[in-house]
Amino acid sequence: MSDVSQGPGWWLASDGKWYPPQGGSTAAPTTPQQPPTVPHQPGPQAGYGGGYPGYAPAGPPATAPKKSNKGCMTALIIFLVIGVLGAVAAIAGVAWLGSKVDSGEAFGKSSCDFASNQDVSDAMGQPYDLIQLGGITAIATPALDARVLGDAKTCWATPTASSSSSGVVRIARFEGGDAANRYQQELTKAKGTTQDRGNGLSVETLGYLNKELPGVGDEAFCTTTDLAGSSGVLVRRGTELVYVSVGLGGSSTPSVDLNGAQNGQIKFGSDDQNCETAQKIAAKVK
Repeated sequence: MSDVSQGPGWWLASDGKWYPPQGGSTAAPTTPQQPPTVPHQPGPQAGYGGGYPGYAPAGPPATAPKKSNKGCMTALIIFLVIGVLGAVAAIAGVAWLGSKVDSGEAFGKSSCDFASNQDVSDAMGQPYDLIQLGGITAIATPALDARVLGDAKTCWATPTASSSSSGVVRIARFEGGDAANRYQQELTKAKGTTQDRGNGLSVETLGYLNKELPGVGDEAFCTTTDLAGSSGVLVRRGTELVYVSVGLGGSSTPSVDLNGAQNGQIKFGSDDQNCETAQKIAAKVK
């Protein structure tokens, strides 16, 4: 008998002691200890898989997810909102464009705010029609002798269908308290400028001054012909500046005035005539 097993054949009795093999002892051992019984535990319910080692209890049978209409409804609402906003923007755009057309800001006007067809026709000796440039039509300004008052309101006069003339007239008007300073700036440009860029380099701009006109308005000067064949006069009257440029009539090439303009600029034989005609139109501008 021992508290622990002494080798092969030793067996554990019900008293908790180890005994040698049956042939090595006369003591009648007690009956061998039986493994303790385990109370019966109810097994897992069928269909749930719970209670077995290594298996997690299964939940109730899964059901298919319900389909939602929220995505479709959201898209429909967004579509409707965009449609409403687009319609409002279109209506506002039409109203805005209509106001611009009425004011002459979108496409100009079929008449001039500061000169009349009759004033131009009388000075040119032929029937002329005026339009006022604005918005999209303002892109035509550079082709109408924009050397002077290029950013001012401009009216363009062209011969009517019944006229035998082919010349065009540009009438530009500027109003402001700095008219005197603006006049001097225009006169300086007309004389031609030289800018010193340093290192012996300078940049010159060609002048287009024909002559100054003492006694015309507060001050005035005439221009020589530009590349498009137009020349005219700039007149200042108080806070108002008016530039009228007259284009060549007919298809004849103007003759060169050998006497030349001021500052050695090229002068054409038509420049003085155009200046006189332009003065007649400028006098009517208001």
